[in-house]
Amino acid sequence: MGGEDQLKTLIRQGFALQNVADRAVLDVDALLGRVMLNVRKLIEQLPEESLLRGRAWKDLQPIVKLELEPYAQGLKQAVTQQEVTAAPGMQVFARREAELAGAKLTSGLGAPTQASVIDQLNRARVGKARFRELFTPKQGPITPWTQTMFRVVDTKVRAGMIEGLTTQQIADQVVHETISRGVPGVSLQGKTAVRTIRAQAMAMTRTVTQDMSRQIRDELYDANKGALKGFVYLFTSALDSRTCPSCAPLDGKRYDSKSEAPTTPLHVNCRCQVLAIDPEDEFWDETKRTGQQISETPYKTGYKTKVKVKGDQFYRKAVEFNGTDYSDYLASSNMTTQTEFFGGGRIGERRARYFRSQIDKVNKDPQDILSSMLTGPSNAKKFIPLP
Repeated sequence: MGGEDQLKTLIRQGFALQNVADRAVLDVDALLGRVMLNVRKLIEQLPEESLLRGRAWKDLQPIVKLELEPYAQGLKQAVTQQEVTAAPGMQVFARREAELAGAKLTSGLGAPTQASVIDQLNRARVGKARFRELFTPKQGPITPWTQTMFRVVDTKVRAGMIEGLTTQQIADQVVHETISRGVPGVSLQGKTAVRTIRAQAMAMTRTVTQDMSRQIRDELYDANKGALKGFVYLFTSALDSRTCPSCAPLDGKRYDSKSEAPTTPLHVNCRCQVLAIDPEDEFWDETKRTGQQISETPYKTGYKTKVKVKGDQFYRKAVEFNGTDYSDYLASSNMTTQTEFFGGGRIGERRARYFRSQIDKVNKDPQDILSSMLTGPSNAKKFIPLP
C-alpha cells in the first residue's frame, strides 16, 4: 500500500463521483424535455412580423420563466437525493484514501444523517454561488437557476430575431422535437438551448458532488489531526491538469498544512483534489516514480505474497516508469493492471482496451484519454425519449 494505491483509489473515485452527479441529471431528463417543449409552444406564438416580435417576446418572458421553474425544482430534488445516497460511500473512500497513505485513524465520522448531508450540500459552491442560493428565489417564485436557464433561451430567441429567422426556426433553435425509432422526444444534437441547459446542469451537479466529497474528506482530516501529523498536503490534478489552465500550475504542489492548500473545487467542473500524503513514500518522489504491476502468474522478482484486488489474488511487482503523473504509469502498465484499475471484469477489460487503443492507434496523451473517459456516457446521449 502507499501513494500508488492512494492515487489509484482517487481516480476510481473520480468515476464514481461523476456517476453520482450524472444520475441526478438523468433522473430529470424527461422533465427537462417536457418543460422545454412547453417553452417551445410559447415561442411558436411569436408573430412573424419583426416589428411585433420584440414586444410579444417581452410579454411572454414571465410565462416562460414559470414554465422553466419545475425543472429547477426537480433538479434540486434529484441532486439532493443522489448526494444523500452517495454520502456513506464518500466517507468510506475518504477513510480508505487516508489509510492507504499510512494514517492510523482514531476517529470515525459516524453514519451521515440526511440533515447533515443536506447541510453540506447547501454549503457546496458552484463558482461564486452556493447550492442553496441557486435554488432559493430572491424575489417572487423564480430561482436564480431558472434565471440562468431563461438567459440561455432568451439568447437564442433574440439571436433568431436579429438573424431574421422564422418563428418555427427560432423554436427549433431552442428545442428540437423529433422521433427516434418511433418514440417521440427531444433531440440533444446541435447548438440548441436545451442542450446548453442540460450541459449546465451536468456541470453544476458534478461540481457540487466534488465539493461534497471534499467536505467529507476535510471533516475526516480534522477529526484525525494527530494521526496525520507529519503528513503533507498534495494538490493533484492528475486527471485534467493539462486541460485546465487554472489548476495545471498547482499540480503536484505540496503544503505543510491543509489550511494552506487551495479549497477545491477551484472552478465549475473542477475534478482536482488535495490529498494528505506521506512525504517519505517513494511514489511521490518526483525523481523516482514507481508503480505496482499485477499479474496472475509469479514474477521472477517481486513480492512473494499476493495482493487482493476486487476479491481476486494477484502477484505484484514494483516497477519504475517514465512520466510525471498516474496516467503515465497506467499507460506503461500491463493489461491485467489496467483492467483491474478500470473496475475489473468485462467492463474493466473493455475500458482498458479502449485506453490502450487510444494510445497505440490514435497516439493520444494518456492524461487526455483519462479525462475524456471521465466525460461519461450521459454526454454521448443525443435524445431524451418522451413516450
